[in-house]
Amino acid sequence: MIHLRRRSIALDAAVLLGAVAAAATCASVFTLFVGALRNSTVASVLFTTFGIAIACTISAIGAFTAEMLMTGSGVRAEMAAKRRSSEQV
Repeated sequence: MIHLRRRSIALDAAVLLGAVAAAATCASVFTLFVGALRNSTVASVLFTTFGIAIACTISAIGAFTAEMLMTGSGVRAEMAAKRRSSEQV
């Protein structure tokens, strides 16, 4: 039960970080668009939003990887338990 809760938390974190990364990427694109329209320097805003997007994307990939590893080990443990119970019968 605790294993399932950890998987759920890791998956929630991956989804949340992915959403933040997507929003930051959209903000970066919007900043480029506004900067092009105004022909002004918006480098610090662009640097910040794109940095957030990259950090959240990497974190989302890490959380997703952790969740997948937990899933894989859980499936292997379940298969081993079924194999043991079928051998005993």
